[in-house]
Amino acid sequence: MAAPDYLTGLLKWLNRPEWAAGFQEVLQEHVGVVCEAADIEFGDLEHLLGEDAFLVLGACIAEDFFTRSAEDDGRNIVDDYLKRRGWKESVISKRYMQALRNSEMSLYEVSDILPGQSFLARDLLRDRPPVPVFDSAASRGLEPFDHIAARIFELNGKRIMSGGMLQLDPELTEELLEKIRAAKEKLRGLLKEWPRELPRETDVDEREALDSMAMTLAAPLISALWLEDQLDDEFFDADEPAVVDDDGDEVEFHDMHFPLLQGVLMDTVRYRLDAIPTLRAEPGSNLWHWLGPLRPASPDGTPPQVGVDIEYDDGVLLGIVRLDQTEVGLRTNSAERAATGLAWISAALDGLVGEPTTEITSWDEAIQDYDDDDDLDIDDDDGDNDVDMNDDRDGSVLPDIDLPPERRAEFLHSMMNKYYRKVLNEPVPMLGSISPRDAARTRSGRAKLVEWLKHLEQGSSTHQTDGNPLGSYDFGWMWTELGIENLRT
Repeated sequence: MAAPDYLTGLLKWLNRPEWAAGFQEVLQEHVGVVCEAADIEFGDLEHLLGEDAFLVLGACIAEDFFTRSAEDDGRNIVDDYLKRRGWKESVISKRYMQALRNSEMSLYEVSDILPGQSFLARDLLRDRPPVPVFDSAASRGLEPFDHIAARIFELNGKRIMSGGMLQLDPELTEELLEKIRAAKEKLRGLLKEWPRELPRETDVDEREALDSMAMTLAAPLISALWLEDQLDDEFFDADEPAVVDDDGDEVEFHDMHFPLLQGVLMDTVRYRLDAIPTLRAEPGSNLWHWLGPLRPASPDGTPPQVGVDIEYDDGVLLGIVRLDQTEVGLRTNSAERAATGLAWISAALDGLVGEPTTEITSWDEAIQDYDDDDDLDIDDDDGDNDVDMNDDRDGSVLPDIDLPPERRAEFLHSMMNKYYRKVLNEPVPMLGSISPRDAARTRSGRAKLVEWLKHLEQGSSTHQTDGNPLGSYDFGWMWTELGIENLRT
């Protein structure tokens, strides 16, 4: 029984308009950055990878989408399909879809292979003992200690593997492990945002929670790195600079220090700097943005090809000028811009500043030196008014994992979705040590459910004003899932 046979109806359901946009977003997460860097379309991959590898990659993307819940209303395509078309499916197909819906992509090392029957899979991302996997086809094509990326889940008492399985070489596995480890370190801070005052049953083991959050990153990261590895020789030239600015010049950070001459007042320097048309003063600070003209669109109307530069409405950021009691500082991100900056600052501040000293940091040196929790920011002496001139690259075409505020909320909400979906099937002390699903079956249980859910929502609402992502979490899906949304008053 091949896995795609179970998914025929669900795959057709994927073409419905209400799911198309969400699927395109997931597709972009998996392969968008790599395809853009290689200047190819997704449809080109079938020819480049071969039909079999292309279908497996497509399966990885579709399977990831099947596990996702929409941020706005919490809907999931598998739940929707089974609710509206499940009557057409066999029992085994429905069980397969439900198991796949709750599965997670991970990295495994293979051993103890019984060709045509099974193999052992040891999870490399999570500290778990090896498990037997029954897959007649895969067990014939694998060798001991091969590394694979796959979804392994239980069906009818046996662990099986979904159709989206990617094989990886040891170097690629290690790169993935390093990125996941770095992601866990960045995600660790999110656990501190889980309020201590929530009920006892919402306590989460830190390691388990980090694993859960990291798993939300794993699937698209695996697909992207695997695809980059497949296309590497043909499309990515390792001799080209990994990071360039919008002018095509290699990025290296130049920090120039122009000392104020004896007796020069800051107000005098500030007056001169304010008169320079290419500088935009930051209100309430001693910072100026050095701006260049916006790059025009190409003749065919497409946006210009850009590097790491930041664009504002009135220009491209070329550097930052800083004034303090002893010097004028200029930081820019290429040798060419440093030379230009030296010329106009020397002319504009003639008689006010002396000869500058310059510190140069290459991109690779900056990546090695900066702490994982910090960006390569340009800021004033107090650490304020940060301007990120970093594209978060490490020589790969893939961006490193970062956590801007909106993504922090997304990851935390994703973790909470998975956690509470699990809680729905487990005993809860406030419900008399029965599961929420069991409580929903009786009148007295439903009354306790209302009290429990309101207790959760009240704990969450206390964080609506402090910037904690928990304050924006919507528990509404749980009321609907338990069939008591009419009691949510």
